[in-house]
Amino acid sequence: WTSTRSWRRSGRAPTGRCTRPGRRRRAGSWRSRRRASRRTTRACPPRRSGRSRCCGCCRRTRTSCACWFEYMDTDLKKFIRGHRQNHEKIPAHTVKILMYQLCKGVAFCHGRGVLHRDLKPHNLLMDRKTMALKIADLGLSRAFTVPLKKYTHEILTLWYRAPEVLLGATHYSTPVDMWSVGCIFAELITTTALFPGDSEVQQLLHIFKLLGTPNEDVWPGVGK
Repeated sequence: WTSTRSWRRSGRAPTGRCTRPGRRRRAGSWRSRRRASRRTTRACPPRRSGRSRCCGCCRRTRTSCACWFEYMDTDLKKFIRGHRQNHEKIPAHTVKILMYQLCKGVAFCHGRGVLHRDLKPHNLLMDRKTMALKIADLGLSRAFTVPLKKYTHEILTLWYRAPEVLLGATHYSTPVDMWSVGCIFAELITTTALFPGDSEVQQLLHIFKLLGTPNEDVWPGVGK
């Protein structure tokens, strides 16, 4: 499985629509190779799905493979930071275009049974000229089924982590990605992070300060 960040930072000019492969994840057993193969298959969406399109995949050795993805010249984090440093707000029309693509890409992932689990501006690649946005870096993604499996709660960048995950939940689903989408939406509007916590406790305090402390009436089962 390839991380798209490494080739985007390689400094080499793109040739055509695709670039050279990035780093690859080693798979030591046949089970892990099968998981890598399934994840690679899920990473080849249609052109307009909002996901980074896989242009090719080849087997490097018995335990590794390499993938090529379409080239995107920047990411959403740098785009927001540029506006913040210039003391400018991102135009509402641009926010709508970016959020539409993000929601469409997340819907595509969830429609195919994939949780991204690490949505943040740094993992959203974009083209400044066309304002095309693509979801990348699915290194923490997992396939979800019914009934829900038990997952680790140590996922996601802290600022975009859902409160149920911060509270230690191990059974979660698509709402954790939608929480991240909402945080990204607010950051596009204000050009600053919505919940910039330094620890899990402080992150929860930021959330409760803005949204109120949850109870059994607004969040059934929160006491457990």
